[in-house]
This record gives sequence, structure tokens and C-alpha cells, in this order.
Amino acid sequence: MAPGLSLLTLAALSAPAVGAPARDGPRDRPEAFEGPVLEGPLVPDREPYFHAGLAVEPFTSDAASFDFLFGATFMLRVGPWGPHVALLSDPRPGGYEDSRFLVAGGVRGYFPILGVETSYGVSIEAEARLSDHFWLAEATPVELGAVVFSKNSWDLQLFVGVRRVFGGGLINHFLIDPNGVDNEDARDRFAEQRFVDPWRGFVRLVFGRRLD
Repeated sequence: MAPGLSLLTLAALSAPAVGAPARDGPRDRPEAFEGPVLEGPLVPDREPYFHAGLAVEPFTSDAASFDFLFGATFMLRVGPWGPHVALLSDPRPGGYEDSRFLVAGGVRGYFPILGVETSYGVSIEAEARLSDHFWLAEATPVELGAVVFSKNSWDLQLFVGVRRVFGGGLINHFLIDPNGVDNEDARDRFAEQRFVDPWRGFVRLVFGRRLD
């Protein structure tokens, strides 16, 4: 066999067959994956839990006085939602007839903004001002909150909002308010709160803990 023919035969045998599929290694295929596979999706914990806290809320009865409401709050967190209740009071050493009580119930929606857990909430309040001899029914259409401190299961939340008085009346019951039966001054103060100036702002601090 001629030397030239032998070289052509060897070249033909060593060349890949025309149309044969290329065998890519696992590193060349985009669908290849190396390493451990995580089991299940990585999603936030959405198990319901309770949150209990101690609350303080400043208030002014008039331009010359500045006092605080103290109490407890309880909330059930279900995902981003937080139905809650609060019981606050301003106990006075002179007796219950000079005290002030506030009961509230509502719901908040929590969402993150720039890494801070914030909330928007609405609520309904009933407030007994025994020192003023009347009670008020109020609604909170706007309440904005933010978690200003958080460590482990403890946190500090700040809430600001506005309330509007939509009902109420004099406390004309001797056992509840022995000094306020048909009090003319109390009637004037209630009319001012109910009809003249029904809107007022509020600030509340809640130091609480998650209860699992």
C-alpha cells in the first residue's frame, strides 16, 4: 500500500463520525447541579403565636395636666395579621372615682419597610373618665407602628395614631361615679369632647415578649 494511502486511512479512522452527538461532561451542561439539595422551601415561620406586653400612653385632660395610662396588651400573630386587645388605666390614690380606664380591641397588619417591621392598624375603644364623670366610645382609623427594638423574643413597639369620638354619655350612676350625677360641668366637657373637638392624637409604647 502506498504511503499516502496509509496516511489517509489513518486520518479517516481517527476523525469523529459526521453527525455524531458531542458528549458534554456534567460541568458543561447548564442543568447539571453539584452539591447537597435543601429539603423543602425556605419560608418564614407562619405558626400562630401570642404576644403580651406592658403599655404606657401619655394623655392630657387639659392644658395644665399631663398624665399616663398604664396597662397590658395581648396580640395573636397569624402570619402578617395581629388581632389585639388592650386594657389601660390611670389609677389614682384618691380612689377609683378619680381614675380613668380604656379598653381597646382591633387588628394590625405587619409588613417590613427598609428592614424594619412596621404595622398599620384600626381599633375601637371604650374609655371611662370617672374624674370627668363621663364615658366615650372612640374609633381609631389610623394607627402606625414600628418595632424600634428587638432581641430574641423581646421587643419594643412604638405606635402613633388618631382617634375620633363617636359616642358616649354622662355616668349617672351613684355606685360608679358618686360625684357625677347630673353634673353640669361634666355635661359641658362631654359636649366639647363629643361634638366640638372629637379628634385627638395618641402615642403608645409597648414593651412585650413573644409567647410560644
